[in-house]
Order: sequence, then structure tokens, then C-alpha cells
Amino acid sequence: KLSSASDFDKEFKTMAVKDHKKDIKEFERLSKSAEDADLKSWATKTLPTLQEHLRLAEQLGVTRTTSR
Repeated sequence: KLSSASDFDKEFKTMAVKDHKKDIKEFERLSKSAEDADLKSWATKTLPTLQEHLRLAEQLGVTRTTSR
């Protein structure tokens, strides 16, 4: 069971990082070029939160790897 939990942890971390990177690219695009002012503003305000979530997801992977 431990190996399957470990595999789950690895896959979850990989997916979280990948998804956040994809979302950040889209929000960067929207914050620069969205025609709707409300959407552009929301994307600009949300972008730092997504970047922080990515940083934490990447840090979690490093912490989990080095703590074992």
C-alpha cells in the first residue's frame, strides 16, 4: 500500500505543477489581451495567486523528496 500512496503523491504533484503552469500561461495571456475589461482585471488579480500555488506545489515536491 505504501508504494501506491507514494505513486499517488508523485502523480498528484506532477499534475498540480503541470496544471498550474498551463493555467498561468492562460491567465498571463488574458491579463494582457482580453478584450473584456472585467475579465482582464480578474485575470490580472488572480495571476499572483496561481503563481504562489505553483511555487508551493513545486516546493512540496522538493520537500517530500528530500525528507525521505
